[in-house]
Amino acid sequence: MLNGRQQHRVGDGVCSLVTRTHWPEPVTRGQLGIVERPGWTEDDVVVNFGHSRGQLKVHQVCNPTEFDTRSQMQVGPFRAGDRVCSLRSDIAWRPQPLRRGDEGIVECYGTTKAHIVVNFGHTSGQLNVSEVCFPEECSDAARIQVGPYMVGECVRSLKTVLHWRAPLHKGDEGVVECHGATDADVVVNFGHITGQMKLHQVCRPDEYDRAVGSRVGPYRTGDRVRSLIDLESWRPRPLHAGDEGVVECYGSTEDSLVVNFGFVSGQLSFDDVRIHAPHPVERLRHIVDQMIVDHPRPPPHALESVLESLPVEVLTTAGREPCQICLGDMLPGERARRLPCLHIFHEACVDRWLLRKGKCPLDNVELKTMLEWQRSVENQEEEAAS
Repeated sequence: MLNGRQQHRVGDGVCSLVTRTHWPEPVTRGQLGIVERPGWTEDDVVVNFGHSRGQLKVHQVCNPTEFDTRSQMQVGPFRAGDRVCSLRSDIAWRPQPLRRGDEGIVECYGTTKAHIVVNFGHTSGQLNVSEVCFPEECSDAARIQVGPYMVGECVRSLKTVLHWRAPLHKGDEGVVECHGATDADVVVNFGHITGQMKLHQVCRPDEYDRAVGSRVGPYRTGDRVRSLIDLESWRPRPLHAGDEGVVECYGSTEDSLVVNFGFVSGQLSFDDVRIHAPHPVERLRHIVDQMIVDHPRPPPHALESVLESLPVEVLTTAGREPCQICLGDMLPGERARRLPCLHIFHEACVDRWLLRKGKCPLDNVELKTMLEWQRSVENQEEEAAS
């Protein structure tokens, strides 16, 4: 409990230190009520304010004789009564949405010392202390760095969240608003919903495609996995052992991952799931590797005679399309080999493919035939030049 344990007995008169605009009948700061019973935990109390009844934290009410003193108490880096500016928005707030830049009054601590209750007039609620600032600091806060991003920068979600009031889907675009509860968290406004995520659970729009197939511990994004545990507490539906889902990204720790099961999504540890079907990229790599094992390499002189006739280049810019063998991006600095048909692939990928197939993976033309065409064209050009 905050600031020591406070005891309120059933029947005691108390004064509210918070405003509750989202209750069916709003309660304002300073309103008198009667303690009816304990709440869900030992830190909660149910208070009857006559026209309204609800649960508050015990530190959010006080004896009427203490109200004036508590009205100037310290609340994290602020004091009760300080005017602050919100650095985030939340359309889920009631009765009216919270907007970035709204100004309000600090009332007291929220559920923890990391949270404060702010009354914005049209709405009230709890925010993390990192999500508000003094009004004179608001313009500076609009230019701060949040991890690798800047406030106002566009990002895309790498995970699905189905238990939020409005579901978030992988790939949804949003705008960075401020720091979250820790330096590893970021608050993102996705338009239909605002929420806190880990920095590694979002990316810039131009990085989104490259995240497909990336490593998540022993798994890859896109791997199909099966749950080994039951979680009745998951929402909107419980998770059951045997349910199949898709790996999306790391969870909040290095030994956890986020899995989308379609009807529900959430974080599990690596040991809570088992691989069911690997990502298509991984399956293709396994097939290619297996083909090489089943069909040993030809003699060195045969390999050299084929490959020496095919040009190798070091990429200076990213390719417009991925390598069609491994499906990985063609990135600057990588070695690539171009076939006579002008199709280009990673050098290592196409070399392994040609050892097995001897044909272009895309147009299915024999390499020997392509080389013969190339020599014929070169001969014609030489004759025309002479």
